[in-house]
Amino acid sequence: MDFINELLSKLGFDFGVALANLINFLIIVLILEFLVFKPVRKVMHDRQSAINKGLEDARLGELKLKEAEETASEIIKEARVKSKDIIDETYKRSETISAELSVKAEEKADEIIKKAKEEGEASKLVLKKEVEDEMTNLVSKLTEKVIGQDLDQSVKEKIKERGLESVNK
Repeated sequence: MDFINELLSKLGFDFGVALANLINFLIIVLILEFLVFKPVRKVMHDRQSAINKGLEDARLGELKLKEAEETASEIIKEARVKSKDIIDETYKRSETISAELSVKAEEKADEIIKKAKEEGEASKLVLKKEVEDEMTNLVSKLTEKVIGQDLDQSVKEKIKERGLESVNK
């Protein structure tokens, strides 16, 4: 070992200086560790955590988006079914209302026809009565002119009855 010490001293190597340099190097490494490397590692760790959180949030967001799209698709399908049901129900209601209105219109038309027939019958009876009265009046006047004297009421009634019998046959 002496040989190595001698060789090193000829080269200008001093163990005391080497030991001092080693201690200085370790002090600088410790200072750098606490003042530089540790904060840099903390920043890198925080960034990595933020990146991981962002990736996880993106994955969750993607899942929620898929769920929302599925939900939206289901809601749209339900809305289409409901709208079709509403349209079908509205169509059925319109047919029912149309049928009801048609029945009411037919009933109203039948009522108008019945009323018109009743009024026609009433008018016919009134007209028949007027014709009978006019005919009786004419026959009575003609008979009075032919006979030359006034007929009493009972004779006029008999003429009226006979005339009606002959007309109704």
